[in-house]
Amino acid sequence: MQTVEGRIGDNTVGGATFELDWHRYSNSAVNTTGQFDYASGTSYNFTVTYDPPQPILSDKLTYAFNTGGSTDTLKPSYLDSTEAANLTLANSLWFRVHAGGTSTTTASSASLSNLSLTPTGSPVISFIASTATGSGTTPAMTDTVFQGLSLGSGFVLTGTASFAWSGSQPNNSNLDFNVEIARNTVPEPSTYAAAAGLALVVGGT
Repeated sequence: MQTVEGRIGDNTVGGATFELDWHRYSNSAVNTTGQFDYASGTSYNFTVTYDPPQPILSDKLTYAFNTGGSTDTLKPSYLDSTEAANLTLANSLWFRVHAGGTSTTTASSASLSNLSLTPTGSPVISFIASTATGSGTTPAMTDTVFQGLSLGSGFVLTGTASFAWSGSQPNNSNLDFNVEIARNTVPEPSTYAAAAGLALVVGGT
């Protein structure tokens, strides 16, 4: 279904590739993109909002990424009526982090933390952090799926993303994270967490 992404592109504002995007996980079709220069070890806050009552399809989903002093806001302009209908059935979130680099990247890490989901009309849910640590010669990936969620009426997801590296600066998605809004499961996750399990901490509003 619909996926937001933060990635190392060419790590240059106005460059040839992008650092933020909405895309379809099923065929990796990228439509809406944004650019900025990541700083190694810096944390960036982001928000993903699903607001079903919005009458314009592209306004139903919003991805806001704080790039340090400013916020890039992206909406998936290719969202069609079928995809919008599928979102009303969404009941899982999939988090992926990937850390790699060039052959001379001696260490790299990608992490998502401070993850907090507020489904419309429901209490706040806090998620465990998701981290991958690798290098140019030994990349690493972590997938975590949270199922049994109530997402169809809308939600606000907030979190913090961070990339870090030493040695050569990674590029071309060698550091990235994805958050997918999904129905049921997503393909081949390495880690699952049931919504009723210990991986979730549920608090009051």
